[in-house]
Amino acid sequence: MPRPVSHLRPDAGFTLIELAMVIVLLGIMASIAIAKYIDLQREARIAVLHAMQGVITTAASLVHNKAVVMGLDLTDPKLDVDLDGDGTDERLIYGYPKRNHGHTMEWMIASMGDFTYINGGFYRLRPNCQVDYADPNNPGEMPQIGITDSGC
Repeated sequence: MPRPVSHLRPDAGFTLIELAMVIVLLGIMASIAIAKYIDLQREARIAVLHAMQGVITTAASLVHNKAVVMGLDLTDPKLDVDLDGDGTDERLIYGYPKRNHGHTMEWMIASMGDFTYINGGFYRLRPNCQVDYADPNNPGEMPQIGITDSGC
């Protein structure tokens, strides 16, 4: 008895169109995953900026509290004092660290990790991704500590 004739060959594989569709779908899925990954990196850098902003705010408050305990004149806009006993004066303005005094700012945050201190009051993670420190303008005011995240 003869075997029935089949229109499909048993060794038939995928057609070129089927393979092309699989490649297109994989490409779309990869582009979505990469976009999500890049966005997560940016969000992570911004979260690190907010954490560093909190660290700098706390450090500035600790310096101010130490100035109060030491009985320093908090109305003096230019006060040099050795806060940590290392023989090097830190520059204070109204009892808070002065932004463009490199030693004071670096002393405030001894271990900055991936941040670089830029003289002038910037803790930079990368260009336009930084924490900005601005001196108080008057006695009794706190320094302004903000972030720039356009380059994150």
